[in-house]
Amino acid sequence: MTKIWFIWKERCNRAFDNQQQTHQQVALEIQRHLAFWHKEKFLVKSKDQVIGNRENKTRKLPVTLHNKLNLDAAWISSSIPAGFAIICRNDAGESTQGRDGPISANDPEEAEALGFLQAAKWARAINLSDFSMEGDCKNLFDYINGEPSQIAWQKKSIMDEVKYEFSFCINFKGFHFVPRTANNAADILAKKARMFKTTISWSTHPPSCIQYVIEVDKSNTRVPPIRPLLDGSTHCDGR
Repeated sequence: MTKIWFIWKERCNRAFDNQQQTHQQVALEIQRHLAFWHKEKFLVKSKDQVIGNRENKTRKLPVTLHNKLNLDAAWISSSIPAGFAIICRNDAGESTQGRDGPISANDPEEAEALGFLQAAKWARAINLSDFSMEGDCKNLFDYINGEPSQIAWQKKSIMDEVKYEFSFCINFKGFHFVPRTANNAADILAKKARMFKTTISWSTHPPSCIQYVIEVDKSNTRVPPIRPLLDGSTHCDGR
């Protein structure tokens, strides 16, 4: 269905806008679209990452008195706007403020990099401190953390600017890759933001489309882990 949709869109561009791409370009757009919407299938895990059912797929709360910025971007085609979303949450999992809106990008990775830059400039502008950054684009997080990463030089230039902007933030705790399942609220909001006319900043009350997801995240992070006892029964820590 994805292939059919892109082929139909290409035929419309040729018939009504007198624009056309080669079949190789259309195939590349399809591959990028699938890679973006199914990131988990395209991840290359490092040796120290836990795989299988043991992988942590839920959000973790930041340490006491610190915040987390969750970032995501949504991209479909270079001919239509992409969207980015930044959500700031405190150590109780509550959304305190955020920013979202449309951006122009040539591919999914560039959209993520530009979302990073939006987050960096916004954090610096509001004097945000005592926080870390989370997202689910592993290549970019690897690069900015000094790990091997195969990203184009254009994205490297953007990410270098990102690192520079964050260097002005007081007590910044670093960049942390998470699977998409732990970045769900930002993912949903980024997809909505593609349809916005302008960038929006908000505080205290998040957009209605992610309020339920944020509450679910808060609930999941509050559930104490279950550990086995010596007699074979289980005990839920904290109860």
